[in-house]
Amino acid sequence: MLTVKRKDTQPRKLPTQQRSKDKVERILVAAAEVLAESGYDQLKVVTIAKKAGAAVGSVYQFFPNKHAIMTTLVERWLAVDNQSLDTVESRVGQYNTVVDEFIDLAELLVANYKEQKGLLALVSLCRNIPELHDMEERHDKQFARRLAKIITRHGVKGSTQERLALAGYYSIIVDATAISIASDTSVRGGIKLGFLRNSIVDLFSGYQ
Repeated sequence: MLTVKRKDTQPRKLPTQQRSKDKVERILVAAAEVLAESGYDQLKVVTIAKKAGAAVGSVYQFFPNKHAIMTTLVERWLAVDNQSLDTVESRVGQYNTVVDEFIDLAELLVANYKEQKGLLALVSLCRNIPELHDMEERHDKQFARRLAKIITRHGVKGSTQERLALAGYYSIIVDATAISIASDTSVRGGIKLGFLRNSIVDLFSGYQ
């Protein structure tokens, strides 16, 4: 695993003006594209700046190094999970079963993941950089607890620990499959999405 000091993963400052926000957005998009095209080892601030059409100094104005940029990208990816779950929870009255709700969540995650550039490379980084791995694990535990509350709301049978385990297992299946679907062709992705729907139905078949 790569060792990265915590101070190296923090942005230098957060933008407040719209012009600065737009610049940071270009930097992050460029970094994701370079990461997807060339990998982490070839990722350089100068390359990111060139891709973003910005001066190198502009990148350093907001990020001390590439590690801070990658941390911000991972945070954004994890935030997509929470935003997707927020959306599904806001539709609470529309679902008859936990399967309906969780299929909707899975489809929403797939759609949102398709918008995330360099996602496969980011996932790989989380496995190889302890700081990012810890960030992902904290997120996953919190996400599973929210899913467990949905499972409980639908009256799914089982103990508290079983419901939490179901939530965690669902999260693992959906996250991995959604990333795979988002990174595949539309045809194969559509087939995988069908498999995913069937897997969710099977997962809860013994608890309803």
